[in-house]
Amino acid sequence: MNWSNANVAIVFDNTLRPETTGVYCRRAMSELVRDGLLGSVEHLLPQQLSKMDQKQFDLVLFIDDGLDYAIPVFDCPSGFWAIDTHLNFARSLSKSRQATWTFAAQKNGASELQKSGISQVVWLPLACDPLRHGKQDVQPQFDVSFVGNIFPGPRSELIKFVQTNYPRSFVGQKYFEEMAEIYSASRMVFNRSINNDVNMRVFEGLCSGTLLVTDDLATHGLSDLFENGVHLATYRSVEELKETVDYFLAHEDERAAIAAEGRREVLAHHTYRHRMLTMLECISDWLMRSGDLPASNSHRTEPSKSSNSSRTSAAPETIKQPGYFEWARPEILELIPSTARCVLDIGCGAGRLGESLKARQPVVIVGIELDAVAAQQASQLLDQVHVCNIEDPTVKDRRINNWRNYCGTAR
Repeated sequence: MNWSNANVAIVFDNTLRPETTGVYCRRAMSELVRDGLLGSVEHLLPQQLSKMDQKQFDLVLFIDDGLDYAIPVFDCPSGFWAIDTHLNFARSLSKSRQATWTFAAQKNGASELQKSGISQVVWLPLACDPLRHGKQDVQPQFDVSFVGNIFPGPRSELIKFVQTNYPRSFVGQKYFEEMAEIYSASRMVFNRSINNDVNMRVFEGLCSGTLLVTDDLATHGLSDLFENGVHLATYRSVEELKETVDYFLAHEDERAAIAAEGRREVLAHHTYRHRMLTMLECISDWLMRSGDLPASNSHRTEPSKSSNSSRTSAAPETIKQPGYFEWARPEILELIPSTARCVLDIGCGAGRLGESLKARQPVVIVGIELDAVAAQQASQLLDQVHVCNIEDPTVKDRRINNWRNYCGTAR
């Protein structure tokens, strides 16, 4: 599908929570329109769905806003970004069953949705908005800051600990640039997840250029995105929290270096623009694999095979915009056995999946990529890269045999 000619409706409620995720998604989509990567985007409130002109849109995206309302059956396909699988999995599952495609912000949430029968689901972590969450030019004022809701339990207890041990701390509610200003005026941003969720604060804190100190969420996807001691700092107990904060208060240069590296990483790979591009690219891939554009929500009705409409008559064109080849595909990494020692990555892009795999285990990786520029980047990360179309019968068998031979000698 050529998204530069597509009209997208993005649905979320921002009347109750002005800082809801959909606000950032809409801004990122507007950037894609400005840059000619998307035809148009229109924000709809849930109560406007009954009056929408379905023929106007090629895709309807629902961004989780925490409210309970059904996703209607559309003539065009629909996507749902489930933000809060860790808080209300039943609601996320219900909406996922109503949408054509689902994206889950939490890694374990994506896995649970798959186990519950949602086949077209991808882990799509949260992100930052550089315009709203970026570094502000302010003087340091706080040792530690926490902006957000104080839920009863471990988070509340640790926040009290921080306030008691570090009097120069900030705890409270702020939104958008005011939140970024608080973070920028802090030496450290404190985070404690609710149910092991890699939450918005992770990305927003990093974007501010301040050292993020968060609970250890390595097994819940954090280590797939960032590295402890390189991009941020983690703790596993109240004792480790105190040791970490005390250490970085006493080592300003090291704290600043990690904070700067974390900011570079989040801006390079984890903005809402990256997420919206990934979402559109995943949908294009799904459409390419199915060979048809679903006429309505696939969990409710079978995709239309009619050729009467130009929108369903041919396999859609997949766009490859900047950032497409850089996605590390952590949802695929999770499926690769830790015992694998030789991997053929067909459509390896810039080699980011292979890079993550090599960081996790000893493995020989051969990549196949049609895009020459992406293949050149991948060659810097993988053991061997071939620039070719694997579907070409004149090269398919030969390339796979070469891969087998290469793995045999490399091992």
